[in-house]
Amino acid sequence: MSEWASVLLVFWALWLADGVKLPAAARFGLAGAGRSARFVFGRLLLPGWSPTGWSVVADDIPFAISPVGISNRPVGAAGRPAEAPARATEWAWDDILETEQKGGWITINGARFCRDTGHLRAAQILGLARMPEPVRTARVGWWLQRWLRPVHLRRRAAALAGRTTMPALLNVLFLALAAVITAYLLADGASRLTPKQAESVARALPFVVGYLVLLHLAALAAAWMATRRLKVPGEDKRTIALFSAALLPPQALRLRALAGDGWFPAQHPLAFALAFAAKREREERAFQVLGDLRWPIGEADDPPLAKTVAAWHRAELTKRLGPLLAAAGLDEATLFAAPRADGPASCRYCPRCRSQFTTETARCPHGVELRPVAKG
Repeated sequence: MSEWASVLLVFWALWLADGVKLPAAARFGLAGAGRSARFVFGRLLLPGWSPTGWSVVADDIPFAISPVGISNRPVGAAGRPAEAPARATEWAWDDILETEQKGGWITINGARFCRDTGHLRAAQILGLARMPEPVRTARVGWWLQRWLRPVHLRRRAAALAGRTTMPALLNVLFLALAAVITAYLLADGASRLTPKQAESVARALPFVVGYLVLLHLAALAAAWMATRRLKVPGEDKRTIALFSAALLPPQALRLRALAGDGWFPAQHPLAFALAFAAKREREERAFQVLGDLRWPIGEADDPPLAKTVAAWHRAELTKRLGPLLAAAGLDEATLFAAPRADGPASCRYCPRCRSQFTTETARCPHGVELRPVAKG
């Protein structure tokens, strides 16, 4: 029995480690089940351990866009600390001659521009540059709208759940049976049975493991059929992932998440929050995004074109967020209501980050004008 216990312990260790992500930059990770999701931001993204769950990694849009050009200055960032370029780079559309995706980055005219997050591919940026101005203006607005579609995300989640019902169910059976076997072996269940019963269980154990193998293969086949029906744009890496899962059974216990790789389009993180996050998380992300729109920081030394592009993007994003936040029951005045003093000496606060100050300083270290805290 000890050999079986060792195998199962290794199995569970691999299962816990599978799906952990260590991205190069802080990102949003969603581990969802049904219409809700755990929503985190950071450099360590843990998977959802439910075999019926799905997962998504989302990024802030790493650029600002307008009818006159594009800049690598992010606008309306939901993450904190927000990722910002050391130096703003901007391009007028007429100056863009070539673009390329290379090593996880987008380059314009041979110069590194921004991280490739999927919001705009290199070819799509070049396509915008080659459009006539009136067509480009409409297309830029179309892209802004595509990055803010929480209803579409919920529909995608429902479609993913429907198409992957069978592999998810088989994963649940596999996981439950493996958990029972593990508990029996680690708790020394044989000592709690009569010798005859213990011997019967020992003889049956190889057949139970064979049943697990059949569940594993059936789940993989069902997941493969689901991926054929869940088409994703660009390079589809799910077939390779399924082959890897076939060789490593712990990896095959999240087949719904595997089938959903690339299924959700790149959107603004606030759209994901409005679609799946709990109310408190929605309020937090809306506060962060609107705060970045109202009180941008780091732009003082940007070139004039970069400021023009960011200002246009900021105004358009603010306008388009209004109906979405109202539909979610989020009131901007409530989000930015002055906090009560967190100590007797606190008298002013930063509306962007809510840090409180004990002096009548006019501005915080980031240059945001301070406001008085709430009385009483």
